[in-house]
Order: sequence, then structure tokens, then C-alpha cells
Amino acid sequence: MKASNKIKSKIRENIEKVQVSIHLPEHVLATKVLPSDLTNFPSFLRFLITYFCRHPRRILEKVKEWEEEGINIVITNLLNETSLAKGLADTKDSIKVWKGTIGEVMATAYVLGFTDYAMPIFKLRFAPNRRLAMHGDDLLGFQFTKKGEPASLLIGEAKNWKNSKEALKAANATLLKVKNSSPILLNFIIEELDAQNRHQEAKMVQRFLDEYSYSYKNEYLAFVVADNDKWSDKFFSR
Repeated sequence: MKASNKIKSKIRENIEKVQVSIHLPEHVLATKVLPSDLTNFPSFLRFLITYFCRHPRRILEKVKEWEEEGINIVITNLLNETSLAKGLADTKDSIKVWKGTIGEVMATAYVLGFTDYAMPIFKLRFAPNRRLAMHGDDLLGFQFTKKGEPASLLIGEAKNWKNSKEALKAANATLLKVKNSSPILLNFIIEELDAQNRHQEAKMVQRFLDEYSYSYKNEYLAFVVADNDKWSDKFFSR
């Protein structure tokens, strides 16, 4: 259920962690992550967007058909679905949804690259309407004991705003209400694992809903993307 070593290595090659020295409340940790190479980062982010939003089979079909342009074709298709492609209205709502997708993609990469949490399903691949934000938590990560029982649940919220302080406040406010929405995404993940015949994984995730039989730790991740003109290929549409 863990991320492949290849994906983890690619993430670590392109993103690096930086120690943060600020005063924080007890049990709160801060980590800063930055692009390792600003020149290569837009290309890497395109890869992340396609990988977390499209099934690899569909990506490979485009790459085989269009070679190096395959990834850009996938990005263009995603933009079309979010009303941001050339010739469509760049409405405030569609821009917000697209930037929210980018934030969630980067948060997912951080979890896979720098934590021990497993993410068996990437929910962005199953968005029924990319012009609207999906309901429920942005992401859930799972840790299990050697017996396959719940050990820890990571609940994450991503924000991609210009003002990083306000984004952090908004993410924290959402996480405070997260208990109401986590079961929605948990059930979604369980149903999708069963649909893929990954029944044992579905049973393992389902145990997180049974708090009477299993006790586990909850961890919360507020992931904020601070816009930076140095790498902003504005909506990754080119």
C-alpha cells in the first residue's frame, strides 16, 4: 500500500525539506518544502498533476501517441474540464478549483515523499466534475501495525493562496471541523478499493471506521502553497 520507491525518489529529487525555527504550540510541527531546482520544477509539477489526476494507463496512451507532448496534452484536457483552457472564460471559481487541485497534488506528493503514511487511492483521479471542488477532506493517509490494524490516520487540508498566513488559518479552521467529513472520504476509499478487487486493503482501511474495536492516533496536516513568481507558470496551461 506504500508509494513505490520510484515515485518517492522522484519526489525527493525535486522537493527538499527545510528546517523551520519558529515558536509553535505544543505538539505542532512546522516544515518548509521548496523546489530543489526552480528551472525543472514546472515540468515536475506537470508530472505530479497528471499522475495524481489521471490513471497511469491513460497517461501512457497519450505519451505513446504524442511522445514528449503527451504530458502537456493531459494537462490541457484537465484544464478544459476546469474551464481554464484557451478560449474558455477564466472565471474566479474555475481558477480557485484549479489552484486547489495543484495544492492538493503538492500536499499528496509531500505525504508520499516525506512521511510513512500510505495513500491507497488518489481521489483526484475520480473527480466527477473538475469545475467543482470535491467534498470531504483533501487527503487521508494511513499507517498500520504489523497485524494490519489501524495505527495512525493523517487528515490533510491543502490551500493554495497568495497570502500564506491567511491560507494557514483557513486550513486550520477546516481541520477543526474535519471529524464530520472524514467518514465520507474513508467510505469512498473503501468502495474504490473493493471495486478494484483490492479487498484486503479495503478491510484494513475499513477498520479506521470501527473506533470501538481499534484505537489509533489522529494527525493533522495543514499544507499551504505560497505562490512564488519565480516558478509560477500561472495555471500550468502551456
